[in-house]
Amino acid sequence: MFNLCYTYRVNFKKFFSGLGLAFWIFLAPAFSAELRDFEDRIQTIEELKQINADSSIIKSIYDELEKDTYTVSSLSSDLKVYIDSYNLAKTMWPINIHGEFLDKALVIDWDIELLYSAMMEKKYVPESEMTEYQRHDYEYYVNDYENRFRAGEELIYIEIEFSVHRWNGPSEYRMKPLKLSVYRVARKNREIFSMDCNGKEQLFSMKPAIEFRTEGEIRRDRKNIKKLLAQEETERKEKRNKRRRNEDFDELSGRRAFFIYIDTEMESLADFELSTRTLMMDNIAAALTWDFGKYVFGGIEMAFATNSFEKTAIYNFGFSGGLNCTILGTLRPYLEVGVGLRTDDRCIWEAGAGMDVIFGRIMITSGWSYKLNKVIPGARDVYVDDDRRNHNYHSLSFGVGLTW
Repeated sequence: MFNLCYTYRVNFKKFFSGLGLAFWIFLAPAFSAELRDFEDRIQTIEELKQINADSSIIKSIYDELEKDTYTVSSLSSDLKVYIDSYNLAKTMWPINIHGEFLDKALVIDWDIELLYSAMMEKKYVPESEMTEYQRHDYEYYVNDYENRFRAGEELIYIEIEFSVHRWNGPSEYRMKPLKLSVYRVARKNREIFSMDCNGKEQLFSMKPAIEFRTEGEIRRDRKNIKKLLAQEETERKEKRNKRRRNEDFDELSGRRAFFIYIDTEMESLADFELSTRTLMMDNIAAALTWDFGKYVFGGIEMAFATNSFEKTAIYNFGFSGGLNCTILGTLRPYLEVGVGLRTDDRCIWEAGAGMDVIFGRIMITSGWSYKLNKVIPGARDVYVDDDRRNHNYHSLSFGVGLTW
C-alpha cells in the first residue's frame, strides 16, 4: 500500500484533480509510522505547496505527520553505527550514530557510550575489587567483543523513535527524538540500554521555503509552539525530579550516624512537663549506628547515668538494632530495640521509636522508648526498695550528631 501511495504522490502534480485529492485524504491515515512515511509526508507537503494545492489538504497531511511517531533503525541503511575501541578508563565503547534524511536537510550525528555492564547485562565490578576469576572473565569478554566489533559482526543495533512538528518558518520542521534504544542481537533480540533524548531536538527546513498560511494561522501556530515548548519544559522538570528522587533513593543508607544525646526518665508519659523544674537530664550518651541495607541498622552506645542512686558513677554499655526509612531526604523515622548492661548490675531492655531530621551531614534526633529495668541474673540486687527494684519507665531523648 505504501508504494502505491508514494507512486500516486509523485504523479500528483501531473494529475491534480478533485478525485485525486479525495484519494489522497482517504489513504493518508492508512500510512504506517515508518521512516519512509516521515520523509514522504514532508516531501508531499512541500510539493503540494509548490502547486498551490488546497490548504485544507496540506493541513490534513500536516496533522497526519504530527500525529504519528517514527522509528529509524541501524538494521536498515538509514542509520549508520560506528563503534570505537573500548575505553578501559570509562569501561565503555564510544559509539557514533549518523543518519542523513530528506536530501541532508536533516542530519543526525550523535555520540553515545555503551557501558560494559549494559553489554554484559550485569553489574560491573571495579577492577580493584575483582577476584582472579572475575578479572579473567572481564578481560576475555572485552577482547572477544573488541575483535568481533572490528570484524564488522553485528552484535547490536540501534533504534531512534521520534516525532515531527511544523515550526515557525514557512517550510520549517522540528524533529523531537523520544527514545534511543540499543538492542543485543540474539535469537530473540532484546533491549540492553535506552536513554531519553532531551536536548537533542533539531530544526530543519526544506527548500524552497514556501509559505501557504495566512497571518492568523501563523500567529496560531506560534502560539501552539509556545504551548508545546512550555509543556516539554514541564515534562523535563518532572523527569529530572523523578531521576533525582531515584538517585537519592539509590544513595540512601540505613541509619548510619554518630551522635550524642541526653534523655529524661519518667514512670508515666502523663508526668511529662516542658519545664526546667520537672524536666531533668537522667543520662548522657554517645551512640554509633551502622546500616545493613537501606532499611536496617544496628549500633552500640555508652551512657553515663547522671541520676545514679549510689555515690559511685554508673555507666551503661548497650547494643541496638532497628528499621528506618527516609522521607524526602530529610526526615528519617525509625523503630528500635536494644539492651544495655549497667555497671550497677542492671540490665535495661528497651523498645521505642524516633525521628531524625537531616540537614546535609548534620542530624538532629529525638525519640521515645519504654525501658524494662532488670537485675542481671546471678548479680546481687543492691536495691531493697521494690519500686526501685522494678523501676520500668518511659524515656524521652534529644540529640545531635553526624550522618552519612
